[in-house]
Amino acid sequence: MKDFKNRLLFNIHYFLFWVGYFVFARIFFLIYYFNKTQELDFYTIINTFIYGLQLDIAFTGYLSAIPFLLIIFSTFINPKVILKIIKWYTIPIIFFITLLLLIDAGLYHAWGVRLDTSLLPYLNTPELMVSSASTFQLITGIFSWIIISFIFLKLYNKIHLINSKKLNFGGWLEIPLFLVMTAALIIPIRGGFQTIPVNQSNVYFSSKMFANHAAVNFIWNFFNTITHKENDTNPYIAFDDNTALNIINKTKNQLLKSDTDSILNTSKPNVILILWESLPAKIVGSLGGEPNVTPNLNRLSKEGILFTNFYANGDRTDKGIPAVLSGYYPQPIKRIMRMPNKTRSLPMLPKKMIDLGYKTSFYYGGDLNFGNMNTYLHNAGITDFVDGSDFDKSDWNSKWGAYDDVFMKRFAKDLSEEKEQPFLKLHLH
Repeated sequence: MKDFKNRLLFNIHYFLFWVGYFVFARIFFLIYYFNKTQELDFYTIINTFIYGLQLDIAFTGYLSAIPFLLIIFSTFINPKVILKIIKWYTIPIIFFITLLLLIDAGLYHAWGVRLDTSLLPYLNTPELMVSSASTFQLITGIFSWIIISFIFLKLYNKIHLINSKKLNFGGWLEIPLFLVMTAALIIPIRGGFQTIPVNQSNVYFSSKMFANHAAVNFIWNFFNTITHKENDTNPYIAFDDNTALNIINKTKNQLLKSDTDSILNTSKPNVILILWESLPAKIVGSLGGEPNVTPNLNRLSKEGILFTNFYANGDRTDKGIPAVLSGYYPQPIKRIMRMPNKTRSLPMLPKKMIDLGYKTSFYYGGDLNFGNMNTYLHNAGITDFVDGSDFDKSDWNSKWGAYDDVFMKRFAKDLSEEKEQPFLKLHLH
């Protein structure tokens, strides 16, 4: 039992070692950009650690998988040998992650995003990377790399020495227990038991983008962008290039013309934009579909303007939202909403409305972290949200969110009580 306890303590110490490293990394980033950190209040700074802990723990789970697996072998192989193997696994990782820590801090000033695959093309020309930094930056960078790595090597060495004295051969019954413990790392890696695995959206909490960026774990972000490369083959090619270009050239100048500049009777109307998924024309009466399925839409189509030749903006939520709010044509494969470093440079309808004096809010009955939606919407400047967490679990019809009627009643209630005008209310249904 004592040996089991010592192995368990080693796993706990190892896990906490890396969590501690990432807490330090966030402190380092906030100090490195002290001028930006000064603009944050104390509560926001603390929240960068609270929210960021999710990705810190997730990447710690990845780093801990091999040591957790190796420690099982210490039950029947000399524990000192196993601990040495773990030590020589950990040492190069400390040096590598510390190097990326410094590169991330240096690049953020120029790129405005945490470390991602944008770095990789420059690895083919290391001389250009080096030449872009001053001699002072190179010297201080190398010095910092050595000092930080040395500090954490010393800290890890303490864990190693303490456990090498305590760890002895164990019993065979410990093996299945530690196998279960290793397998259980999937829980912190995916961020818990929720439907959607942890992603950048989970740590975006503030209207101040620097605070959100500070909460992101730089090394998790780097490897996440590496591992989420998708097939670039376009699955929607129906014509050869010449035929497609001829079709485009024939229709591209056929713009809609109107005999009036505006259909509005006020300069700043309140705007409700409903993004309604899975609503095909075949069930909308005013579009020639089923006559009795959408009676209110049928009525509204007579009161306003009905577009009868309009198509869905993409085949997935995370394609449709940027298409509507940013005018970004949905790509067949790539999902720009999952690329925070790119979405920040897109034009954003909510931002434009905010500039015009509008209050903006976003309503969704499910989890805002789906498809990095939360990240995108914060980049769009939206600060007021209502999502699935605002509803009792008893009001959820499935793992995807609240019942439609419950959600719509909340939306209608907020509309009736809204005092700040003009407003833009976005509703994903």
